[in-house]
Amino acid sequence: MARKIAHASELLARSDLPTERVAAAAGFRNTAQLRRYFQQLKGQTPRDFRRQPQ
Repeated sequence: MARKIAHASELLARSDLPTERVAAAAGFRNTAQLRRYFQQLKGQTPRDFRRQPQ
C-alpha cells in the first residue's frame, strides 16, 4: 500500500491530473479508497497534499 501511496503522491505533486485519474493510475479502485489510505499513511487528504507548497 505504501508503494501505491508514494506513486499517488508523486502524481499529485507533479501533475494536474484529476484525483480520479491519480487513483486509477496508482492502482486504487476509486477515489474514496485513495483518500482513505492516503489519510491513514500521510495524515492528510490528497487535496490538502496537492495544495501545500512542494
